[in-house]
Amino acid sequence: MRRPPSLLRGFLLLVLLFLVGEYVALTHLAPRYVLQAVQHAAGGEIVAAQARLSFPLTTTLQGLRLVNNTPQSALTIQRAAIWPRWLSLPSRTLWLDAVELDRPILRLTRTHDGTFLWPNIPQAVTTGTIRPRWGFPSTTRATPVPASWQVRIDSIKVVDGVIELVDEKSASPFHGVLDHLSLIAGPLTVPLGGSPQLSFAIRGQAVGHGGHAAPFYCSGWLNVTTKDLQATCRLEPLALAAFEPYYQGSPEVRVYAMTLASTSHWMVRANTLSGRIQLELGRLGEGDLSIRGRTVLDVKHIAGGPTPRLSGEITLAGPLDDPRRWRAEFSPGDDQMQQLVTRLLDHGIQMIKILLWGGEMRISLVPASKEAMANIEAASKEIQEALEILAVPLPEEAPFVPPAGEPPSGPAAPEPTPESPAASPPAPSVLPELQASSPSSSPAGAQPQGLAPTSPANTP
Repeated sequence: MRRPPSLLRGFLLLVLLFLVGEYVALTHLAPRYVLQAVQHAAGGEIVAAQARLSFPLTTTLQGLRLVNNTPQSALTIQRAAIWPRWLSLPSRTLWLDAVELDRPILRLTRTHDGTFLWPNIPQAVTTGTIRPRWGFPSTTRATPVPASWQVRIDSIKVVDGVIELVDEKSASPFHGVLDHLSLIAGPLTVPLGGSPQLSFAIRGQAVGHGGHAAPFYCSGWLNVTTKDLQATCRLEPLALAAFEPYYQGSPEVRVYAMTLASTSHWMVRANTLSGRIQLELGRLGEGDLSIRGRTVLDVKHIAGGPTPRLSGEITLAGPLDDPRRWRAEFSPGDDQMQQLVTRLLDHGIQMIKILLWGGEMRISLVPASKEAMANIEAASKEIQEALEILAVPLPEEAPFVPPAGEPPSGPAAPEPTPESPAASPPAPSVLPELQASSPSSSPAGAQPQGLAPTSPANTP
């Protein structure tokens, strides 16, 4: 038998050497370079435990975290995968098919003095400073991408994300979790100049005090360049007891088994915000609202039917970057709420004052026509139907465990139970207070019908 020609043996040897060299480069040399490049691009403020490359240039980073993580503020990403499409040196453009972030965890804390502790996000390139609002610190927008380069990302995906909030300023420490967060968005161009319209869909679960949980869903689009936004959100029933620490103190409020469900539509144009928020209070079978141990609102005399409920809508309008200038109105969504609003107006209560993150928002009470109440119900049904595709059962996964080396900041996030379907609630520190604009207009001792007198006999 004739031996293969020496030229063929040399070619096969060359191919073998090429494959071995590629293997060594992808498994040993390139990952080290990628780790150094990531740390350099983030100004040394982000490190990764491990990097892996696969053919052709798919990059996977394991154990991403901020160097200055603390038990009060931290950002970690269990896995980040990047799928590139092409690179153009003449135009300095990098095109990525997809970026996927698995199990990102963001933790922030509000201290006893009202200061928010945020993770120290890298600031390699500064593009502007955001002024503080309502107790939030000023932040600097930054990107690790050099200004001379442009990165286009067709698809951004977040899988099973977690956002933790620890509020030490409440009567007792409050620990809230947005768990099982999933996000699909794209496309996006960095730097933001010339960024196209970015579509997004979000779903997750809100968990509060006592394990009360709530699925929530949002979808819409965002133009990063012009800062225009349009979004619809659906928040399923959540027990208001999830925010028990905020009802303690003076005055002390008890909400019993009351639940809150909501749908909403948001629009921003040229920094002008307009929003419609449909609300529904359910499980009103008990003594419904108690302040200082006395029932002051007896909904059983107002809400009829075998399952008493109240509904209404809040409309918001004002500059997006200045919540103190927002104008808000509350309109009833059913006849029972219309009766309650009318009685409150007759007794001089013309607005509701809401304490929100150290600020204050005043919501005016206005009666509604039959057509307006029908429109509120129709808007809520339309949003629920539009987001039905996102309302699929959440996966059953292991309870949330903080990253290794960092002490836990609260209890694990449990799954919702069939008895208390849940919804994303208002901001945790929202505490409504009835504010009479002209209290002297009510006769002494008079009580609106449906408002129980504050006598010892009504003490729960």
